[in-house]
Order: sequence, then C-alpha cells, then structure tokens
Amino acid sequence: MENTKPTVVAPTVVASSDGLQVATGAIKSEYANLLKAQREVVIKAMGLGDRFLDWKAKLPHGRFRKWVEGECGVTIKKAERYMTLAKNRAYLERLDPEVLADLSINAALRMIKGNPSDAYDKAQARLVQKLGALNADQADACVAETIRGGTDGLLSSGAV
Repeated sequence: MENTKPTVVAPTVVASSDGLQVATGAIKSEYANLLKAQREVVIKAMGLGDRFLDWKAKLPHGRFRKWVEGECGVTIKKAERYMTLAKNRAYLERLDPEVLADLSINAALRMIKGNPSDAYDKAQARLVQKLGALNADQADACVAETIRGGTDGLLSSGAV
C-alpha cells in the first residue's frame, strides 16, 4: 500500500460578473459622493464665513462675538477661521478641483497662510491706490520710469 497524502483543493470563489459590476458601480458612486462631500466642507465653511463677515459689518462693535457664541453656538475662533476662508475664496477657488476636494479646513487655512499671492495682491492694491492719486502727467512719468528701470535691470542681468 502506497503512503500518499490526500490532496486538499481550496474552493475557488468567483464573483459573478453581475455582482462585480453592481459592486463597482456602488463603489464609484460612493467615492464620487465622498469627493463631493470633502469639497463641500471647505465651500460650506466659506459660505458660513461670508455670513459671519456680513453680520460682523452690520452689528455694533462688541456685539458680534456675543452673538456668534451666544446665539449661533459657534466659537469665535471657528467663526474667524470660516471668515478667513471666505476672505481667501478667490485663491482657494483657483486651485485644481482635485486638490480642493482633498483639503480639510485646516489644510486650506495652512495653504492660505503660505499664499504668496496674498502679499502680491496687497501690494497691487496699494499701488493702484497710489496711482489713482496721480494726475495723468505724473502717471505717465511713473510708467516711463518703471519701463526704463525694468529694461535696465534686464540688460544688466544679461537676460536680454
């Protein structure tokens, strides 16, 4: 008598193609819903920030904090965070939608803090304000000087 060990064959589980297609569709749908919900977190926070900013401007000084914490049930710190998001809406909405979809409120605030265009935008606003105060001759002289300075800088750097 031969001494042979019995061969054990594990059963193979094969999902039906219909079941797999249903699961694939469900997963895709839930994933799309998840991405939408993630994206909406920052967008909804900006919406709240807009409302807070609106009422902060309307309420007398000192009343806003009491109203937010007493009536709205939101801490002033959270309201300030939402207002910061709202103030930076233009920057956040320029982001790739996939990037925006992956941002938490904290991540969005960190991005805003490191936003180099914020300083640029403030400098641009100051420049426009100063230019607005000049008469036409002064503005023309400033433009000519800027062009001359820009060209001289480029020539001396060897870029042109």
